[in-house]
Amino acid sequence: MGDNFINPFEELPEALVDDFLNKSKGVGDILKKQFNDINLSKEKIRSSLEKEKIIHNEADYMIVSHPTSCGTDGSYVIENLVSCDLVAIAGVAVEGLTPPTEKRYWPSPKHLPEIIPTSHNADNSSVARAIMMTMELELAARAPHDIIFLDGSLATPAIFLNRGFGAVRNISGELQKIFMNRGEDALKNYKKILLCQRTDQIYVGVPKASSRKEVSDRIKYTSHYDDKALLTFVLMPGEFVGPIKFISDDWHILLPPELKNKNNEKLIEEIISLLKELHVIYYRPYSWMPVIRFEITKSVAEDNNRIGLLLKGIKFQCTAPGILEPYPTYLADRMVKHLTTAIPAIRKYALQEMMLEDKEDGPNLFLSMHNYRTKSNR
Repeated sequence: MGDNFINPFEELPEALVDDFLNKSKGVGDILKKQFNDINLSKEKIRSSLEKEKIIHNEADYMIVSHPTSCGTDGSYVIENLVSCDLVAIAGVAVEGLTPPTEKRYWPSPKHLPEIIPTSHNADNSSVARAIMMTMELELAARAPHDIIFLDGSLATPAIFLNRGFGAVRNISGELQKIFMNRGEDALKNYKKILLCQRTDQIYVGVPKASSRKEVSDRIKYTSHYDDKALLTFVLMPGEFVGPIKFISDDWHILLPPELKNKNNEKLIEEIISLLKELHVIYYRPYSWMPVIRFEITKSVAEDNNRIGLLLKGIKFQCTAPGILEPYPTYLADRMVKHLTTAIPAIRKYALQEMMLEDKEDGPNLFLSMHNYRTKSNR
C-alpha cells in the first residue's frame, strides 16, 4: 500500500469491523430485490403517469431564449469555546454558467457575513440557522437573474424562521439583536419569492434530498422509494413529471412579541397562503443524471412559457458530468461548506489580538478561547 493510503477502519475495534462486514452481506440482496420490483413495474408506472397526464417531454416546452441564473446557499458554524460560543454565519449567491448570448451580472459572488461571540445557550443554533436563512432570502430577492435557485425546499424558510422566532426570546446579546433586526425584512423577501410576480423571473427550490411522495400518491403506487428515486428509474432523458401540487402541511410562523403588528401578521397570513399553493416538478435533463426535484410557485406552475424557461435554464446549468445539481447551487454549496475551515483561523487571530493587549493573563486567555472538546489532529 502507498504512504497515502488511509484505512477507514483504523480506529475501530477489529471485532466491530468484522460484525459490520458480516451484516453488510445481505444489504446488496435487499437493494437488488427493490430495484427489480421497480424495473418490473416500470411500464405500469409510465402508463399511470400518462393516464394522469403529468408526464411530459422538454421538447414540447423548450423556448429560444437563454436564461441567466444564480444559486444561493448559507451556512453557520458554532465553535463551543470554554468562555463562549463563537457563531459564524454566511449567505452566498453565485452566478451560474453564463449563456453565450448574455452578459455576466456578477463578476464575483455576493455574500453576507456575521461573526458573533455569545453566551453558551442551546438555542443559539436555532437562531443562527434562522439568521442564515434571512441572508439566503435577502440575496435571492435581490438577484437580477432570470432563474434564482434556492438551496433546499421553498418551505424550508418557514420552518427555520419559525424555530428562530421561538428560540430568540431565550437568548440575549448581539445574536438576538441581529435576528430581530433582520426578521421583518426576511418575511418581506420570503413573500416576494413565493409570489414570484415578475414573468421574466423564476424562484425555484432545489432540495438535495426529499422523502416526499406526491407522484406516488397521485398514481397510487406503493414502494420503498420516494418520488425522486422512483422516477430516476422511470423517466427518460428530457422527460419531466409535473407540475404537481405540493403535499400541504400545517404551516405556521409564530412571531415574537417585539415583531407582532398588523403588517407582519398580514405578511404571515399571505406567506402561509402561498405555501399552500407550491408545486413540484421532477426533471431528468440527461441520461447520466438522476431525476432532480424542483419546487416552484403557483404563478410559475400555471405558465407554460415560464416552465419552458425553467427547463432551458436547468438543462444549461446541468452540463457538467459528475455534478448532480444545477451548477450555481453546487458552487454556492461548495463555498459555504468551507466556513468551518475559516473559524479556527479567526479564533486564533482574535486570541493574538487579546494577548497583545493583556500579556500577563495569557495562559487563561488561551484556555478561554480553546474549544472545550478534544479534537482530532486530522
